[in-house]
Amino acid sequence: MNFSSWTRCSSLCWCAEDNHSRIYGRCSVNKLDQSVDFNLSRELYSLSLANNGISVIPRGIFSNLDNLELLSLANNSIEMINEHAFQGLNHLRTLDLQNNNLMEWNGDPWNDLPLLEVLKMNGNKDWIPGQRLLNMPMLKEVLGITWSKHCSTCDLIKISENETQFGDDEMGDYEEDSGSSGDGASGDGEEEGMTCHVTLEEFYHPKEVEYGVSARFVKQGFSPQCFCDYNSDCLKYDVMVPFLRQLYNVPRKLFLSQYALGGLIIVLNLIVLVVIITSRLLRNNISFILVGSMALSDLLIGLHGVAIAKYNLFSDSDTVKPRVIMETDTSICTYMGMIFTVGQVTAVINSLLLTLERY
Repeated sequence: MNFSSWTRCSSLCWCAEDNHSRIYGRCSVNKLDQSVDFNLSRELYSLSLANNGISVIPRGIFSNLDNLELLSLANNSIEMINEHAFQGLNHLRTLDLQNNNLMEWNGDPWNDLPLLEVLKMNGNKDWIPGQRLLNMPMLKEVLGITWSKHCSTCDLIKISENETQFGDDEMGDYEEDSGSSGDGASGDGEEEGMTCHVTLEEFYHPKEVEYGVSARFVKQGFSPQCFCDYNSDCLKYDVMVPFLRQLYNVPRKLFLSQYALGGLIIVLNLIVLVVIITSRLLRNNISFILVGSMALSDLLIGLHGVAIAKYNLFSDSDTVKPRVIMETDTSICTYMGMIFTVGQVTAVINSLLLTLERY
């Protein structure tokens, strides 16, 4: 882009024109309040208020800039956007709010920004776009959204099913606009270029499984571009993990009952063994020897059940997969397998002795 030289156009601002006769402004203010008068042309195309330490956007501060199409408020300290903060910006297409630590956006933005197409939000990790904002009919891109530690600086793009990339003309205009909006206008969450279309088909049984905010984005027509890589942590923890967690919800409850019953089995059979061993009369009786053997077998099987249940209940694993546990942890396999084997061998010996006693 070729600018004419920047010249002072008001006490707070500098202005320039590009080769399309579009007027750009950049202003320096210590505090943005109702007393601030930018005194800029109503034909202003782009305005940068980046790097000013702004914390509040007063209502109606931009009401005289009704032809503005690009506004940068990047690298400020705006934590909350009040209702009608952007009143009068009826033609704004691109809004840059990067690096503001924004946490809340009140009101319905569509009332003030009916033509908004691109919203840049990189560096606002505590803010997630609400339904009202995503329902804006002209909004196409929400860039740099972070909603979890696995899904950071992710671009949300509204894209038709047969569209896979930006057109050359659209991409050129976008890059030109990005470069002209002042500091903070670049630095989008994802690399520009190829995009992917994400549908609810990416989510397993979306009606039955409770997914996070990414499913809401998709339902509202926006494709999270961090899902484009099928090996990404974002796709894994936003789609796979919730599905598997709910899928194994019933097995976890069964393991919980097994954990409780296994402990009861251990205690009761241990009492039986102690009583038989400490009583001379009982340990010399063949019937009670068999009873003691069965108690030992049940105690070992109870230990095995508690060990399996405890691992699946209290481990960091999001799924219940004993086979994988055994494959990746040989020590667990050795000890738990040994306990189960001894318990089963004891049960077989008891069965043989009982059969012989019957004969």
